[in-house]
Amino acid sequence: ALDTGMPAQQVYPAPARVQPPGFDRPIANYGHAAFGQADLVTATHKSINTVYAQLITDVGVGETAELARRLGITSIDSSGALYGSIALGSYEVSPLEMASAYSVFAARGLHVDPTPVVRISRGAKVIEDNTVTGRGEPVLQAGVADTVNQILRGVITSGTGVRANIGVPAAGKTGTSQNYENAWFVGYTPALSTAVWVGHAEGNVPMLRIHGLSAVAGGTIPAQIWHDFMAVALRNVPPTDFAAPGPFETAAQRERRAERLGVDPGPGDEGTLVIPAVPPYYPDP
Repeated sequence: ALDTGMPAQQVYPAPARVQPPGFDRPIANYGHAAFGQADLVTATHKSINTVYAQLITDVGVGETAELARRLGITSIDSSGALYGSIALGSYEVSPLEMASAYSVFAARGLHVDPTPVVRISRGAKVIEDNTVTGRGEPVLQAGVADTVNQILRGVITSGTGVRANIGVPAAGKTGTSQNYENAWFVGYTPALSTAVWVGHAEGNVPMLRIHGLSAVAGGTIPAQIWHDFMAVALRNVPPTDFAAPGPFETAAQRERRAERLGVDPGPGDEGTLVIPAVPPYYPDP
């Protein structure tokens, strides 16, 4: 949505239930709550399903799946049959994929393939080096990633993920599937991205009346696990803040520039030649 030029302050109706085009059944909010109207920031902080069901019909199911694939969600085949419920987590993904995808936001649009081995050496000889520094493929504009970071920070500071607050700049998102069968918290700092999934290994079994909770949602046990892990993992890492959101080029602007073959007329008569970055239309700021 941001990449197409839609502002984060875009307002949608936020009733308890909706059934937009492309959905074969009504979509309900957590606890069947109604919110009147909500912008995209509030809808993200409060996990308002009915807003996101409408949003994906506006921005496109295929386009959303393709962006997810670029971010690292490889289990979703963007060329296959897709449904609007992809916006609400109806496709199965792995914690590794989720941590990888959210790391793109932390890295301001750069994607790095996950690897279990960072570095191998024998004495002074380096046999393999997969450190991230200087590597990565730009798959999202930095300005878009920075805006996502700003929105997802609010999930931890004042939204559904407050139990994940570790006292340093961090961002993330809760997730709870139908009948409390799966619960997630995926979050990150500028230095580390971590995904937590809680569920039954044998399949989709409702998680009810566990550890004194009536039901396990993403903002409960998963957010607490994330908090406890990150507090230790980042103990010796100096906290850093996310970059402030800046301007970025919308999809429509990229298309117009492509039609001009990369020539931006600018304010004068001579024009300015714009050298596209690689991959095209995602320039390094």
